[in-house]
Amino acid sequence: MNSNLPTPLRLAQLPTPMEYLPLPSARLGVRILVKRDDLTGGITSGNKVRKLEYSLSVAKTEGCQVIISCGATQTNHGRALAALCAQLNMKCHLFLLGDESDKDRGNHLLIRILGARIEYIKLDEYANRHELMTRAQEEYAQEKQKSFIIPTGASDGLGSLGYMMAVLEIAEQSQAMGEKIDHIVVAVGSGGTMAGLFAGTTEFQQKWRLHGITVCDNADYFRLESQKIFEDIRSHFLPHLELDANDMEFVDGFKGRGYGRSDGALRKRLVALARECGLVLDPVYTMKAWRGLEALVERQVIRPGETVVFIHTGGTNGLLGHGPHFRMEDLET
Repeated sequence: MNSNLPTPLRLAQLPTPMEYLPLPSARLGVRILVKRDDLTGGITSGNKVRKLEYSLSVAKTEGCQVIISCGATQTNHGRALAALCAQLNMKCHLFLLGDESDKDRGNHLLIRILGARIEYIKLDEYANRHELMTRAQEEYAQEKQKSFIIPTGASDGLGSLGYMMAVLEIAEQSQAMGEKIDHIVVAVGSGGTMAGLFAGTTEFQQKWRLHGITVCDNADYFRLESQKIFEDIRSHFLPHLELDANDMEFVDGFKGRGYGRSDGALRKRLVALARECGLVLDPVYTMKAWRGLEALVERQVIRPGETVVFIHTGGTNGLLGHGPHFRMEDLET
């Protein structure tokens, strides 16, 4: 592999555990392991940290003092980034889709506590977020401050290297556990985690099938985004790596009412799973991905007796931001 890959900062608690879930496994008739990337840290927990280890490494190497990024008000990425910037003595500037209505809950509250500069934007402005971030970068330059832009979810070629390398961690853990992995299931919200896993699966010649459950947009959109990420990886880091997003398996049909939204049925299933095995998921990403996993079992894409790794990408802090949406009937099973 190319020795010119950037050296990541050591910001995540790695390796994260991989655990067997006996009760859901027995119920579904397959062997389910969960990769606990919700345990990459405390306030920095979740899948974003693996990506930010690479993004922030390059930013520091380039001598940047300010990190500019974006997300929704309950962004897991923004919360992790704000925490890491505070840890690294860097400024964090976030463009957040929404307003102050949930400022005292979940990730939004943590972002404020961590001292990030927040600019609230509307949906039409969010569509032009790169222009907004570029303009902010120019303004910092006028103030003699060097800044670095990280896209939504750190989902570019640089950030995706975090999950390309995570493939080696998963392979080593499964070998140590004596497990043969047939499938990996992960939520897809901005595309970088799935793209990184696909790149790593190809680069390190793993035989499992990778399924990305879309929680917003659709498969066509994420194939286009993934191909951009692959071109970024190849042009900057791994020129030998030929990747075709048409070979990726995205699964639509589980975004429900849309990104960041949930319904009573989803919340009840979230509660039921937590009480079944102690695994707490969130209504934005991981619970929708779990519903996708169960559907793949029902459709026998994942066949009886096969082993599947479910990647828990975090979201607990974001779940706390959705507390007002839970009603008494959601907690009654």
